[in-house]
Amino acid sequence: MIRQLYFLFCPNCGKKTPVMNFCLYCGRDLSNVTICPRCHALIPSNASSCPSCTYKNSGSQFDNSSKDASRLNRALDNFSPAILVIFLLSLYFFVQLIIGSVFLLILPFELVPNTSVFALFNLILMLVSNVILITIISKWLPFPFQKDPLIKNRNQILIFLVFYLIASISFIEILVTILDFGLDLIGVGPSQVSPYDDFLTNPLNIFFFSILAVFFGPIFEELIFRRFTISTMLKHCQSKGYVIFISALIFSLSHTSTDILEGSFRYTILHIAVTFVLGLVLGTIFLQYGLRYAIAFHSFWNIFSLIIQILIINELLALVDLIVLLIMMITIIFIAFTIYQYRYSIKKSISKITFPHRTEFTSVSINFVLIITYELVLPLILLSTAQNIILIGIFLFFQFCGLLIGILLINNEQRKLYSFNQNRRNLNAFNDEFHS
Repeated sequence: MIRQLYFLFCPNCGKKTPVMNFCLYCGRDLSNVTICPRCHALIPSNASSCPSCTYKNSGSQFDNSSKDASRLNRALDNFSPAILVIFLLSLYFFVQLIIGSVFLLILPFELVPNTSVFALFNLILMLVSNVILITIISKWLPFPFQKDPLIKNRNQILIFLVFYLIASISFIEILVTILDFGLDLIGVGPSQVSPYDDFLTNPLNIFFFSILAVFFGPIFEELIFRRFTISTMLKHCQSKGYVIFISALIFSLSHTSTDILEGSFRYTILHIAVTFVLGLVLGTIFLQYGLRYAIAFHSFWNIFSLIIQILIINELLALVDLIVLLIMMITIIFIAFTIYQYRYSIKKSISKITFPHRTEFTSVSINFVLIITYELVLPLILLSTAQNIILIGIFLFFQFCGLLIGILLINNEQRKLYSFNQNRRNLNAFNDEFHS
């Protein structure tokens, strides 16, 4: 006997899908959604009848709101972007804490106060931590992410990436010049030495810093701030532009806690501006071309920044100015050619930009506030009051809580993934039975 297969319309994509806890077409979670079988309107899970057509809800197979409806699961789903990012950063903190403790036990005590040795120690610590975290989050976390688009012309994409790089350098140079002028007007003193200068004091430090900045750093940051942050936020917001903006803001503010404590307000402002623009470009590349191209662009950006930093340290400012001037001249030519050659594609892309709905704006903004509170406010409290053992204990407690809540979210996602695979197997079995 053939079982009857019931259908509903997915509220996300509008396509007709079998009644399950997910949509077969867009993958949207439907476990917390109740849909009227007569008019297909969304109805409250506790309603006795549909408010649109007065259809009586008798708790039949159409009512799939009873599954996974606990407050904990709803909270995990609503705040999944913030929980996931906080979990990854907490995990990174604890990995660094464990590895750093082991290194300090091995390292002779008399070498620790040495600035060059301590910079090398920090570089090796970050390098090992990045490798461990990349291995963990690329193999263990069950979260889906935006699939890489189908690439038709790789040579054309490489040309566009070169254009993005050159245009980004020129735009950032103009932005930094304007900010410098504005900060001079309000009487802000000149920038102090960059926090990264300690890593470039000797050839060995430059070698390890280059490996970190060119290879493992971009992979680690793109996995966190593009693959997981953007992908999970897009489940709560259909406006890609707003999601890219928020992810770029998170990316830029995550780099500033050390800058603030160094005491250079000017350097902090300039660093936020530069990393924010870079985050916008990387988010666009991630959604348009895929994760691997975002990683490649990030690596080439770091190579250019590293070269400029070394030239500035060696006081080759004339050569830096010449490089920037040539890049800006090339940018003007590239922009003129691109606007003329791809004017219709540019107009089409601009027309696709949408603003978030009120509920989407609220959801993403709350997740943003939670992430920034964790990655900016709490580190500042810890680092600015390093002698206060009580505040250090509170900070460690919050780190541990972020780790535990992240594990709950991962378990929840694993159950959803198992249920997804089980439902797909059931549907395949039904199709086999139907055709036989």
